Amino acid sequence: LLVVAAAATFTGFLTGFFGVGGGFIVVPMLVLALGFPMKEASGTSLLVMIVASSAGLAARVGTHSNVDWPVVLTFAAASMVGGILGGPLTKRASASTLTTAFGLLLLGVCAVTAYDLLTS
Repeated sequence: LLVVAAAATFTGFLTGFFGVGGGFIVVPMLVLALGFPMKEASGTSLLVMIVASSAGLAARVGTHSNVDWPVVLTFAAASMVGGILGGPLTKRASASTLTTAFGLLLLGVCAVTAYDLLTS
């Protein structure tokens, strides 16, 4: 339980400090630090993001945060469609394929971030 709490605290710190999405930090933490299988980590991260997002939203209720609702609702709807389409595909993919694809996606994000940093 202590390892889970430490991993979650570190994950929350990275998320809060860098503003990165939960899946990019939660999935590797679940796989690498806690030994979850990739498929279980993917599903678990989705639930973690729901809870964390709900807490973040609740913390901002009553504040003067500006929310661009058309963007939020469009992004949420499109994400749901993507989840509905992508979820069944994980049943066909092996854990090693999912891990490799996720790693390549992270490398791509790192490359784009580094490029933006170096060119700005």
